[in-house]
Amino acid sequence: MNEPVQSPPSPPDSRGGPLPSAPRRSRIFGLAIVAFILAVVPCCPMVSLLGAMLGLAALRRIQLARGALGGRRLAAVAVIVGFVVSGISAIGFSRLAFSVDQWVEQTMAANVQDLVRASVQGRIDAGLRLWTPDSRRSVSAQDISDFGAQISQRYGRLQRFSIMSRSKPGSMFDPEMDASGVFVFDHGELLGSAKFELRPAIGQSIPQLQLRSILIEDKDRGDLRLPLSPSAKPGNP
Repeated sequence: MNEPVQSPPSPPDSRGGPLPSAPRRSRIFGLAIVAFILAVVPCCPMVSLLGAMLGLAALRRIQLARGALGGRRLAAVAVIVGFVVSGISAIGFSRLAFSVDQWVEQTMAANVQDLVRASVQGRIDAGLRLWTPDSRRSVSAQDISDFGAQISQRYGRLQRFSIMSRSKPGSMFDPEMDASGVFVFDHGELLGSAKFELRPAIGQSIPQLQLRSILIEDKDRGDLRLPLSPSAKPGNP
C-alpha cells in the first residue's frame, strides 16, 4: 500500500526552529462596505438609516461566519454613523420645512397687505404686479382703484392681515393655495381670504407667491372682492 504523502516540514529559522505559518486573512464582507457607504451619505435620512440597518445585518453575518468574513469594525462604524447622520439629517429637514412654512405664511400676509395699501394709496402699478399673469387679465387698473376707494371710505387704514389658516399646494401641477384670516382696520376687524399661486421666478431660486383673488367679508355693506365678479362689473345687471 502507498504511504500517505506528508508535506515537507517548514524550514528552520535563523534560531534553529521552524518558521511560523502565515496567518490566513479573512476577506472583508461586501455588505459591510455597502453599509458604510450608505451610512455616510448626507442629507438623506432614509439612505443613512438603511446603511445602519445593513451594518447590523453585516455584523450578524460576520459573527456567524466565525472568522471567515472580515469587516466587523467597518460594519460597526456603519451602524453608529448611519444612525447619527440620519438623525442629524432628519432634524435639519424638519427645521428647513418649518422655515419654508414660515416664509410662505409671511409672504402671503405681506402680499395681501401690500395689495390693499397700494390700492388705497393709488399705486396701481404696484398693485398689479402682485397678481398672476392670468389674473391680470381680469383685474384692471380701475378695479384696483375702486377697491381701494371703498376700503378707505368704509374701514380706513389697514393695520395688518393676520392669517388664521391656509392650505398647501397639492403638487407642482396644482400650485394654488388659500389663506383665511382677519383684516384689522382702523375702524374694525373683518374676516377675509385670498387665493395664491406658487410660480417659478426666472433667474431666482425661490419661487414667487402671486395673488389670484382677494375677499373682504362684510355682511352689513356687502363683500369686497378682486377680481370683481361679472355681476359686480359696471354695465352688468
